[in-house]
Amino acid sequence: MGIAQLYPIEVAQITRGVDSRGNNTQVESNRIKCGAYYGDNRNTITIEGEERVYQDTIELSMRYTPLVHNMMMNPSAYVIYFRGEGYRVNDNVESKDRMSITFTCFRNAP
Repeated sequence: MGIAQLYPIEVAQITRGVDSRGNNTQVESNRIKCGAYYGDNRNTITIEGEERVYQDTIELSMRYTPLVHNMMMNPSAYVIYFRGEGYRVNDNVESKDRMSITFTCFRNAP
């Protein structure tokens, strides 16, 4: 693991619903600007037949706040914007002293 650096990120809450035609909708709320410690970055590629799927995985560590606690309890309702790209939370680990939470986030690229 390299040196963790503090980077600015934006966190947005996602609300899912159904419109009048029965189509699924996804609405993003206001973005909240905060900071996170950026640790590791992993890039993988999966080749299935003629399709290639690139996946970027990053680890972000944030201080324990009510927003971060809500992100830990319901990770599918949030998207994290890091360096202009939207990442979804895949896994989270709470420190034993409850001072920080480390999120493992992913982004799929076509």
